[in-house]
Amino acid sequence: MSRWWAEPLRIGLGAARVDCVRQGLGRGAPLGLWPRRRVLARGSAGFAPRPPEPAWRGALDALDQALDGALDGTAARGEAAHVRLSNRWVRYAVLPWNAAVSGSAELEALARLRFEQRHGSAVAQWTVRCGDGGWGRPLLACAIDTALLDGLRERLDARGIALASLQPLLMACFNDWRRRLAPDAALAIVEGDRLTLAAFEQAGFVEVSSRRCGADLQATVEQELATLPLAARPGAIEVALIGDDAPGPALREGEGDPALRLLGRRELALCGA
Repeated sequence: MSRWWAEPLRIGLGAARVDCVRQGLGRGAPLGLWPRRRVLARGSAGFAPRPPEPAWRGALDALDQALDGALDGTAARGEAAHVRLSNRWVRYAVLPWNAAVSGSAELEALARLRFEQRHGSAVAQWTVRCGDGGWGRPLLACAIDTALLDGLRERLDARGIALASLQPLLMACFNDWRRRLAPDAALAIVEGDRLTLAAFEQAGFVEVSSRRCGADLQATVEQELATLPLAARPGAIEVALIGDDAPGPALREGEGDPALRLLGRRELALCGA
């Protein structure tokens, strides 16, 4: 069967729940248009941290149950999974443009150094990758626990499922809504009780922060903005809600300075789809 007609698995590895969605091509699309994918089956499983284990260990255990629901007894061998990672499992850093640094190895070494300055020796156990910001633009670096990545591959390999892509939620959201983002705005991603705030300008990302979100989203955003080294205050905060439980805090659109503007709500598993 060709990949055009494949039914991909989309997995959202969240902070408290794992969602797995199997998609197929929709029918009846007008001639000449790309057919839209529709949800054929889905499975979900919640989990809670089990100290002293790493918090993500529960997510990997919940993945098996979520896959059972989405596959519903069908064979998965040979299928491909596209995984979206909650911001809970990812660390971010923005690297200023440096014309003297080139090649992925040099960029990742520079990013690792930046993470070490912030997080110390724990970085030795992390996998670090850099996005392509383009010539003259800052780079967004991401880091996740290598054990999480290895464990994810092992769980999928055991079912004969290939890990086709792995993308942090921040990048998936940015790609989904980038055409609607005002040039002087910041992007706030709310999933459960976590806020990830990304400030950017025409040249690219400026700074990214992530923290637990209080009961008042506007107040939490104000507090976080005060900690970021921004040359100019954002004109607005564009808010993306991820999952049914976001936002835990109340969202009051249009209030405050800068004002909050709602972009929409998405499932973690379907972000970037």
